[in-house]
Amino acid sequence: MRNKPLLQLLSSARFELAQQAAYAFAGSRAHNYKEVLFLL
Repeated sequence: MRNKPLLQLLSSARFELAQQAAYAFAGSRAHNYKEVLFLL
């Protein structure tokens, strides 16, 4: 199995963007902190 650092970097960057989007989306819809944690 060949190591692909560039592909891993792209994957992690995409994951971070998705995570930030999830935080923003949940934060805008959730009424309290526990609900945010539950959604994530």
